[in-house]
Amino acid sequence: MREKTYRVMSKRFGRLQRGPQTSSRLRRALSVTFSAVMVSMALTVVPATPASAVTAPEFNYSVGYGGSTGILDVPGTQLTFSMTAGQSIYLSTKDLSATVLNPLRGGDNPGTTFLLTCTGPGLSGTGVQRGVYAAKNADTPGVTTTAEWLRWLLTAPSTGTYTCRIQVSSYARNDTIDYAGGSLSMRVNSGAQLIYSTVGGPNSVIKAANRWAMPDVERSNEFVLWNGNIRINGSTAVLKDGANALTLVQDVNMTTCIGGDSATWAKCAGTSAGGSTIKTWIEAQPQYANGSSCGPLIAGPVRSTWIAADVHHRTVNDTLVIDRSQIGAACDRVRTSLMVSHGGGAPAVIHYHWAGQDGGNAPTHGVAYQH
Repeated sequence: MREKTYRVMSKRFGRLQRGPQTSSRLRRALSVTFSAVMVSMALTVVPATPASAVTAPEFNYSVGYGGSTGILDVPGTQLTFSMTAGQSIYLSTKDLSATVLNPLRGGDNPGTTFLLTCTGPGLSGTGVQRGVYAAKNADTPGVTTTAEWLRWLLTAPSTGTYTCRIQVSSYARNDTIDYAGGSLSMRVNSGAQLIYSTVGGPNSVIKAANRWAMPDVERSNEFVLWNGNIRINGSTAVLKDGANALTLVQDVNMTTCIGGDSATWAKCAGTSAGGSTIKTWIEAQPQYANGSSCGPLIAGPVRSTWIAADVHHRTVNDTLVIDRSQIGAACDRVRTSLMVSHGGGAPAVIHYHWAGQDGGNAPTHGVAYQH
């Protein structure tokens, strides 16, 4: 059996580290490489007025030996904002995808991570969130394009200038690079957009918003779901006068356990590599100001997601829109959470470990915005 390699993004050093891989079903690149999105969703974000976006041209890059490009800024996606402390801007992507340009074999499965990252005063240091990420392996030879949907709320910790951008990192094993002739050609496809919507301004459709993320943990401490349900990603949105609806955004990154994964997640040991079925839905509980229940629980539709062993990891994007009339007039706030249920197959890892160049990009997170 040939020795395989994987690439691990080091949060501390902001570079890639090498490790051995000998499983017949490969552990895919880790840390920034875990998850991917189902982007063909019927619902997109509610735009603010004026709604604005930047659109990127085609961006070509290559992956050489050593397994990764590192993290690259996608040209044409940079946005700069002058913000006061506490001001928020809702950010999302549209038509964001990457394509492998070389003919490859089954099992090569190169992957691409997309990151939404912001920088500025107060957005540095341990435990400070600077954005989100999602990733997926291309299931070659039949699938050569992977697509993502990133959504995040930037709230300025201090008054100053903030810059946000889309970033990309692609990765492949050295034997795949050999097969490709010494370099793997990649392309971020033209038309990718970074959309932004102001929050709470005089012309803003979004009246108020808040965000949350699962706290950063070591990769080995991430939760492995064998069966049953788990409730995660909870937060409370205080309702604002003048808003007619509440939109809840919940994104969760997951990996199906395959051979060799137990070296990272001990609770993956003893599992098959047949893939996992995962079901997700958003729950929202209206509450009085004291936190007690105010009216019935509101549950969103159940989404069933298949995570194939060759794909290994992906992001599921759930969205629930609640009309204000569904919430009792006496209710002051809504407590939201995401339910994740094991629907069959191998156990699955729910990712909480933050990644990115400075370790500030969260994998499992949410936003509530009122409009």
